[in-house]
Amino acid sequence: MAGGSSGNSRRSSAPITKKTLDAKAQASLCLVVSRIGSNLIAGALLLVSLLTLAVLLTKGLFDRHVVMTSPQTAEYWSPLGQSCTLTRRGFVRNSCSAIEGNTTSPDAWRRVGSLLAISWLPSTQWYISTCAVGPRHKGWVYVVLLASSTEFPSCVPSNGSQLIDGMAMLTTTSTLDAPYSAYELTLYGDTMNRSSVTAATNSDGTSVRLFANTTQFLIGVNGSVPATSWGGGTSVIVSAPLGPRYTVKTTDATFFVDMTSDPPSTPGWSVGRVNGKIIVIATSAASVVANYMDIVIFQGVVTGLSLLFLSGDVIMTYKGLAGVLRRQPVLTYDLLLGLERRKLVLVLWSLNAAPSLLYADVARVYYGTANGDEIWLLSLVLLGNLMTFVALLGITVLQYIPSPFKHVLPFSTPVFLFGTTVGVVLSCNMRYTDVSNAFLEGPWSLGLNINGTDRPSGAYTAEAVTSVGALLLPSMLLPTAIAFGVAIVYGLVQRYQSCRKWLIPMAWTANNSFLRGRRLPHYLTSLPLGPETTIRLGHKSFLKPSVQAVMGYASVVEAIDGHQSGAFSKRSSNTSVVPSTNGTRKASEATSITVIISTYALVPVLLGWIRPRPLGAIVANAFLSAKVTATSTEHKTFVYSRGACVT
Repeated sequence: MAGGSSGNSRRSSAPITKKTLDAKAQASLCLVVSRIGSNLIAGALLLVSLLTLAVLLTKGLFDRHVVMTSPQTAEYWSPLGQSCTLTRRGFVRNSCSAIEGNTTSPDAWRRVGSLLAISWLPSTQWYISTCAVGPRHKGWVYVVLLASSTEFPSCVPSNGSQLIDGMAMLTTTSTLDAPYSAYELTLYGDTMNRSSVTAATNSDGTSVRLFANTTQFLIGVNGSVPATSWGGGTSVIVSAPLGPRYTVKTTDATFFVDMTSDPPSTPGWSVGRVNGKIIVIATSAASVVANYMDIVIFQGVVTGLSLLFLSGDVIMTYKGLAGVLRRQPVLTYDLLLGLERRKLVLVLWSLNAAPSLLYADVARVYYGTANGDEIWLLSLVLLGNLMTFVALLGITVLQYIPSPFKHVLPFSTPVFLFGTTVGVVLSCNMRYTDVSNAFLEGPWSLGLNINGTDRPSGAYTAEAVTSVGALLLPSMLLPTAIAFGVAIVYGLVQRYQSCRKWLIPMAWTANNSFLRGRRLPHYLTSLPLGPETTIRLGHKSFLKPSVQAVMGYASVVEAIDGHQSGAFSKRSSNTSVVPSTNGTRKASEATSITVIISTYALVPVLLGWIRPRPLGAIVANAFLSAKVTATSTEHKTFVYSRGACVT
């Protein structure tokens, strides 16, 4: 509060001048800097969405293919059994444990042994270790078979390299090559004629070395083997976070990668006994977002409209920042405090953040990759913004309902926005692994049996998987509710510290010529509408220009000499022109006219694109309706003004 009540009787006899009001309307440097900083952060929210969109486009995440490796780590690899032995006739009878044999149907498991024998042609008895790759107890899973002529290999080696003679990957698939879902067996044999590699380039520009001449078989549940070539079996997963028009279709295929030149950062790995190359299983994921150019165009248009309707705030913030740097009196305000009054901006920002539901869905496909993690975090920031803006839109609807109360509850929109964003990022990021795994846990027709539990392994149905938005909704609602509670507590404490009162009384606004004609909030608000925010001089209270700006209004005055050259000049923020009936201008504050317009219209008015449609005008610190000032704006040019206090 700019001034206390003590001594009002002595000050009431002194003349109230524009200079006096300007001096008292100036905020502290700390408050000025915080307001400007808050507005800059608000503008940065748009940049986050543009940055996310730019990364998606430049990294090809709307139409992306990448080979993702799965090194032998204890996080995802675990042993199922070490009892199977293999000869040229297949698995030695009764050598496999029940857990290993029950991984598939009995006929299919016997066929797996036969195909391993035919492909690898072991000259002696080989030892086969059966490993499960995936989350430990539920969710998607692959089975990997490690073969050695000397001993059972370890699923999770811990002492550097271990020698193997073969590696096989067992999954399931739905493919046109088989009439029904089938098991898919992909084989790598450590022989000289199968040690050649081929380079594969990912859509982000990185490359991997794939082992060539890898053999792949499809195995029916009854043990039949339809003829197929390499790459014939793939899994297809569909998600629709933004509806059926913008589906995310992901296809997966299995490979083996040569990582000899870039060993995995694990305690151990498997090396071919003959060729000495490090062998790592891998999945090639290719994702395509249907009609993604619609989203690109939509977000570009929404961002452009957001910038257009915030252009007035950009000018006002720039003027404030420039004035601070020149140590001049300035008008500063916190845009976020008045978001409840900016319904159009709230709708645009909500629409701008909505595609983050799709971005997060794409990011989880590439969990653990640099680009995937980057998009994931940016998407969470946008999801936090989306939750805030939707909640604020709900608050604006609530404020239309008539209230029987004469007070409103204060809260802080900046605290709510930043608290929700941080809370959503932290809460949802903890579930990154879960939602990534859930992508591979959609409806499936044929799975693998791991320790008595059937689990998905690639044979997915055409039904869409659960979207990220649905999975993360509880993790977003809780931090949003907590942040809103903190914002209310902050608003209450801040108000109590300033005036020793908790709630905001609204009755006093009927005595202010500006506020009594405005639609004021009910129940709760972030607007600085308490009487303590006014300037009190004697028995009068003056509403500051900063409060008018928070409510979405800007001030302009007629340009000197009828020229608009000062619209963005240093002079424009401090000039007030007084029209007189004889056509001359007098520097009389008593008749100074400040025209009040919507902040949305500020830049078009300054550029002369439109004639001001004033809400009204402030003359001698009194607000007059638009009917009084309507004709005064015709055929004139205007410049920006810091505004005037109003009783």
